[in-house]
Amino acid sequence: MARRSVDQWNKLSAAQRARYEGAGRTGRLTGEPFLTPAEVRSYYLSGGDLGGGRGYHAPKNAAPREATRRSSIGTATDIEQRQLETWRRNRAPAWLPKSQAVMGNDTAALLSTIGLQPQNWKNLTVRPAGNGRFIMTVESKRSTRVAKILLPDRTAVVEVRDLFNAQARAAAAPTAAERKRLEKYWTDRQGNPISFPVDIQGTDTRAYDDNKPVPTKKTGQALPNRKRKKK
Repeated sequence: MARRSVDQWNKLSAAQRARYEGAGRTGRLTGEPFLTPAEVRSYYLSGGDLGGGRGYHAPKNAAPREATRRSSIGTATDIEQRQLETWRRNRAPAWLPKSQAVMGNDTAALLSTIGLQPQNWKNLTVRPAGNGRFIMTVESKRSTRVAKILLPDRTAVVEVRDLFNAQARAAAAPTAAERKRLEKYWTDRQGNPISFPVDIQGTDTRAYDDNKPVPTKKTGQALPNRKRKKK
């Protein structure tokens, strides 16, 4: 990586610096959240990739941005919660479950920002990010694109994990139509389960590909059984 100069940093607009610093706080810039402004500046000068800090362009059918952010940290207002409920009912990506019994609105909203259907995922990793949170990273099969989201807790990790288990999806889906829709997006054109490497670190949980264990590294404490989130 080519290093950048202090002069280049000083010539950045205040708005662009704020975007980089905001991406540093959330983990979009480097994959590590809670970076200080000084750490963001050092990363910039070192020549690090800045793709995660160059503004935000919402993927198609992504949940409302501010409602997603506030819901993920437990500060969403009643209006924002209703926004997410309406979004999920009417505009959420079809590969996500509709039922909150399967996945909370906060987790579904975060996953919607990935902007890739599961068939286009090359691999997935989940690793601890501090303060009980986890960084989830998805690489694309079709490009060099890398999507990162900050999962708020272990419950969200379990909800993501359960997407890889056909029995879990079928058992939790409230209707036959829901089950059929989810299987359409979690199988390939030949009807086989989607398969890609999954690496979940920092927990003693498993990720599954249609009931077959996916290569997964597991360390640390066991995850509790998933409980429906209280809203």
